[in-house]
Amino acid sequence: MESEPKDQPESPAPRTVGIIGMGAVGLPLAALFARTGLELVLIDASEERIDQLRRGESPLSHLPSAFVDLLGNATVTTSAEALESCDVAIICVPTPLRSDRAPDLSAVRRAATDAAEFVSPGALVVLESTTWPGTTRHVLGKIFEDRGDVDLAYSPERVDPGRVNPTREGGDLLGAGVPKLVGGVTPKATARAAALYSKAFETVIPVRSSDVAEAAKLVENIHRAVNIALVGELKIAFDAMGLDVWEVLDAAESKPFGFTRFDPGPGMGGHCLPIDPFYLSWAAKRAGAETRFVELSGEINRAMPLFVADKTRSALRSIGVDLAGARVLFLGVAYKSGVGIVEESPAFPLAEALKADGALVTYADPLVPTCSLGDSVELTAERLAETDAVVILVDQAGIDLDLVVESEAVVVDTRAALRTELLGSSRYFMA
Repeated sequence: MESEPKDQPESPAPRTVGIIGMGAVGLPLAALFARTGLELVLIDASEERIDQLRRGESPLSHLPSAFVDLLGNATVTTSAEALESCDVAIICVPTPLRSDRAPDLSAVRRAATDAAEFVSPGALVVLESTTWPGTTRHVLGKIFEDRGDVDLAYSPERVDPGRVNPTREGGDLLGAGVPKLVGGVTPKATARAAALYSKAFETVIPVRSSDVAEAAKLVENIHRAVNIALVGELKIAFDAMGLDVWEVLDAAESKPFGFTRFDPGPGMGGHCLPIDPFYLSWAAKRAGAETRFVELSGEINRAMPLFVADKTRSALRSIGVDLAGARVLFLGVAYKSGVGIVEESPAFPLAEALKADGALVTYADPLVPTCSLGDSVELTAERLAETDAVVILVDQAGIDLDLVVESEAVVVDTRAALRTELLGSSRYFMA
């Protein structure tokens, strides 16, 4: 990292940190900073979420309310004016895609505009939301052009909701052990951001600029998205060849070098992987470059629910049941196990495909009590007796798969959750 100019006075240590956005990124980050002794101002546009935090309740199913207790006496509010007391503001708001798959930075712009109006003189403002390289320097830079006293930096979030590290006490649910990248618009901003995050994270890695940090975040997610698409395509190819993709992966994994295992599923979901790669595609096109792997992986991953729908049709035909009127039960509708997050979950395009042909779709997911598919049902032997096909999308804790094994329903398994128990059964279909 470049050293801070010697003729520049050292910035005062931060006293009050404002975090904008109390979602899957902002809330764990707030709990981490609460442990440092810094005063906190926590802001979210959702009155419901703020009310939950004030009652000591966690708005996130994968973070128990005990983590909200860590926030102590933090100020919790929907008002951006509370940033007036903050010498640090961290922006952790969503960055979705527009309908034309261009970046939607409206939430970032609103949060940055609020910060530019209210933060204390000489503040540090850090963006954590995933975005295209140059956002901090150009988009935030334009918003803060009249605040020359403010330093701007970028530190990509590396939150993996529901991730537990078994080697660490408490499982490190908050992510203190995950290395933290920081990159500023100036060397001074980089140094300030590194000093700030060092209070909460064990390892902080400064990079040359905010652009590098923004690009690194996209590379991390694109690496996963491309490999998930690859293994998904292999699953389809091996299925057509009569091969068990999980058996093939087990064999390939025996190689001790040059192979990293990714497992197939029903498609991608969550806040990041279905969205973030297209931020790079958009930025690359503006620069006159192509990202063909990124675009192709997106097409493959979006098509995976249709493959599962075809498998479900085949499974039902095997017992002489037409999809029209078939009773189909999804196990898990969150985008992955251990969380109740349903954003971009492949369960929904799969449900659309099945319902378009007349299927009656219900679901059981203990972490998603309600969603656009209705209310979660209780998984019982009686319900399974009334079900034609069970589709395992997420092997959530709390779902009794033994009941599925003992039932008569056909099983479409996208996670190999019952592969050991049912492989070879005429009613078992891997998808």
